[in-house]
This record gives sequence, structure tokens and C-alpha cells, in this order.
Amino acid sequence: IFDISRDGEQWKKFLEFAARGNLYRYDFLNTCIIYEQYPEAEILLDFADWKKARRYVRGGEIGIATFPIEMLGGAQYVYDIKSTGGRTMPWIWEINDENALAFANKLFPEEYQTENSFRIAIKNFTRTYVRAIMKEENDRIHEIAVLTRDEAYTDGESPVEKFILQSATYLILRRCGIDTFDTGLSAITDYQEEIILSKIGILISDIAETTLRRFAAVAKEIREDERRNQNGRTELQRKERVTVPVAGNREHDGRDGVYVSGQIREVGGGIPESKRQKQVQPAVEDRQAAGDVETDRGRG
Repeated sequence: IFDISRDGEQWKKFLEFAARGNLYRYDFLNTCIIYEQYPEAEILLDFADWKKARRYVRGGEIGIATFPIEMLGGAQYVYDIKSTGGRTMPWIWEINDENALAFANKLFPEEYQTENSFRIAIKNFTRTYVRAIMKEENDRIHEIAVLTRDEAYTDGESPVEKFILQSATYLILRRCGIDTFDTGLSAITDYQEEIILSKIGILISDIAETTLRRFAAVAKEIREDERRNQNGRTELQRKERVTVPVAGNREHDGRDGVYVSGQIREVGGGIPESKRQKQVQPAVEDRQAAGDVETDRGRG
């Protein structure tokens, strides 16, 4: 723990590590343990969950020890995606150019309309959302403030509150792919005492997970909307598709050369057998995505 609190740069690196893939799902202490063992980690699952994701852990790979609370001291081993093989790739939510507008419309339409900038709008929304969570966690923050012997403050926030707000917001925005200032992170050196750092880190981790779970739910909803829209377009294309009637299965409407099976042609305008278009197959779901593989904290 001391290494990540050595200075603002080390704390920043740790927060960026915690913002990778599904790592925000791990509690603070386990994130520290993972960071110490394998700082290159990106997406972590245990053996069984990788199997569900249709990937396999390569032979000889060494697992990363984590310590879920419910295992009462026993270790659970997880593996990074780089230690696995397989054709499928797990779906890990992200915000990109393709879904940013839908994300804004679902989560913070008013901020987006006001700012007309996704980057500014998500920053403003995130800070507001984090502040709301911190308000609910006032007892925990007060306990930390007592331990850190924070002086009286006039602007409504103690130094440790400002640090928690800045750190949690930084982690969340980096998980969303948003560049943001790291102002205030250097204050980590004021909280190097193990018990204080642990309480601060756990609270920051809890705030970030709560917020990012909300974001993940929205991203998943957008993904499902896109699938429904794609399926709808495919069905519409199927219905509108021009189909060449099959011999022996014709429905004649009484006019030579004109059939009501979907293909309408001028009399005498038959298509030679060799040039008949093959029936268009409906689009299928992308089988390179194995679904949402992010796990609850209870599983590591």
C-alpha cells in the first residue's frame, strides 16, 4: 500500500490500473493485491467464468490470488485475458463515438443539451453523481476526517472530502475513456498511514463501483437496443426482399408471368436460372461476443 501512496504520480497510476476493463469490480484491498502481482492486468475472471465466456486458460498459466470476503481467508485465483485463448472475446462495456450520444441521452440529457459537449457533460454529471453518493456516506467520511484530524473548513468540503471526490471522479472518467486533470491527487501523501489509506481507498473504490455499475447498465441497455434495431432492420429487409418463385409452389393471380409470392415481373421478363439471385440470409448475432462477463465483487 505504501508504494501507491508514495506520491501523486504513483496514486494516479494505481487509479488508472483500477479503471481497466472489469477491475473496478474488485474491492480496494484486492485491487492492491492484484496490482502488486500483475500490474499489466486488464480483464480478470476465474477459471469457471472464462469457460462460460467460451475462452480457456492456457496450460501452465499462473493464477492471480484474490481473497473474496466470503472465502474467509482462502484464496481464489483469477486469470487475465492475456493468459487465455479462444476465438470469442468477452463483451466489456465502453463508451465510444458510436454510443456516446445514446449514452448521454439516457444518462444525462440535460447536461449534454446545456454543454453540447459529451466530455464536459459526463464530467459534470460524474462529479454530481459522486457527490450524491458521498452525501449518503457521510458517516464514513466523518470517521476518516476524524482520523486525519482535518481542520475546520469554510467552503463546505474538508481536504479529505476533496481528495476522495477527485480520486473517485478520476477513476470513473478514465474507465469511460475520458481524459481529465489529475488536480489534487498529490494529496495522497497526506494519507499514507495504513488504516487511513485503507479506509479512504475502500470508500473511493465503493463509490467508483456504484457509479460504474450504473454506467455499465446503460451501456448494456444501449447494446440491447442496437441488437433489437438490427433485428428489426433484418426482418424488414426479409419481408421486402424480392423472392424468385419456386417451380411447383406458385400462387398465380391470373396474369401470365406475374406471381404474388413476392417477385413481380413484367410478362416475359423471366430471369435465367443461372442468374437467379440467391436468397439473402438474415443477419445473425455476432458470435464473437460472449456476453457480459463482468462479475460481482462477491466472486472476486
